[in-house]
Amino acid sequence: HLILDSRTHLLALADDEDPALFVAASCSGATAAHAFDLSPVQVGDVVVIFGPGPLGAFCVALARAGGAEQVVVVGGTARRLDLCRRLGATVALNRRQTDAEERAGVVQGLTHGRGADLVVEASGSLGAALEGLRLLRGGGTLSLVGFGTPVGDMTFPPFELVVRKNARIQGVWVSDARHVLTAVSLVRQNRHEFSHLVTHRFALGDATLALEAVAQRQAMKAVLLPGMG
Repeated sequence: HLILDSRTHLLALADDEDPALFVAASCSGATAAHAFDLSPVQVGDVVVIFGPGPLGAFCVALARAGGAEQVVVVGGTARRLDLCRRLGATVALNRRQTDAEERAGVVQGLTHGRGADLVVEASGSLGAALEGLRLLRGGGTLSLVGFGTPVGDMTFPPFELVVRKNARIQGVWVSDARHVLTAVSLVRQNRHEFSHLVTHRFALGDATLALEAVAQRQAMKAVLLPGMG
C-alpha cells in the first residue's frame, strides 16, 4: 500500500490501456518532456539527439511533435536506432560506423552549413556533450538531459564553442506532474510505436533477472508486473 498526500497528482488509465506501456512515460518520458519544456523546438528546426535509449526515444518523438523538420539520432545499437526511426527520426547514425567528422558533415549538409538548432545529450556521455557543442549553430542550445549521476569533468574552449556562437547550455533535472501528463499523452497518440519500447516483461519475483537484462543491454525497457507469474 501507498499513503498519498492529498495534493498528489493521480492519472487514471483506461481499462484497455496496457500499464506497461506507460512505465517509461513516468520516468524517461517525463524527463524528456521537461527538457523540451526548457528548450522548446521551433517549426522547421534541425535537432540532433545523442542516445537512442528510452530517454532519447521520447526526445525524438517530442522533437517531431514540436515541429522539427529534421531529427538526427546518434547511437550504437541498431535495434534502438530502428525504434527511433519509428518514432520520427529522419536520420539515424550508428556511432560505431561513423566518426565525429562524418556526423558533423551530415548535420552541415542538412542545415546548409549552419549547424543544429538544438542538440540533446541523452546518453550521459561527456564525449557526446562535447561533440554536441561543436554541432550547434550560432544561437543554438545544448540540452544536457542524460546525466543522472556525476560522470566527471568536461573540458572545452568556451570562447569558440559557446561565447562566440552565443550558444546556450541548458541543464535538465527530473520532472514534475505536468511533464508526466505530456509523456502519457504522447504514448497515447503513438501506442503502436511505443509498444516496441517495452522489450521485456518480468514477474515481480524475477526483479534480479530484469536488472540483469537491462545491465547487459538485452532490454530496451524491462517492466515488472506484480500480477505476472
